[in-house]
Amino acid sequence: MDANEILKMELERATGLVESLGLFALKMLLTLNAGATVVLLALLGSVIKEGAGFPVHVPQLQGAMLLFLTGIAYVALAIVVTYITAQRKVEIWPDQPDTSLRMHLVLMILPAFLSFCCFAWGFYRATYAFG
Repeated sequence: MDANEILKMELERATGLVESLGLFALKMLLTLNAGATVVLLALLGSVIKEGAGFPVHVPQLQGAMLLFLTGIAYVALAIVVTYITAQRKVEIWPDQPDTSLRMHLVLMILPAFLSFCCFAWGFYRATYAFG
């Protein structure tokens, strides 16, 4: 086994690790935003049905819900872009180097980052709805 084969094997192993971590990140973001949406739906249902024993600013909660749903949409967009990029690399031009790798990385990472920002902003808004 020469140095090039070892380097190729290590690169394949590292690529698999990066793919696994990326998939884990997308699953985490989807779970965070979807879980927050379910919790807010249950809370809003309870507040509307029975009333709250404390002041609740419902429009603030609705804004938080919209942010969580937007976060879910961004995760879906990241998954679609990742799938299209993988298909393009495997099926269309498998032997040619991808000259637009940076653009594809930005298009894959930016929606995931925006999804996390939506979760953080929605959490902030939901927290300040009580008071």
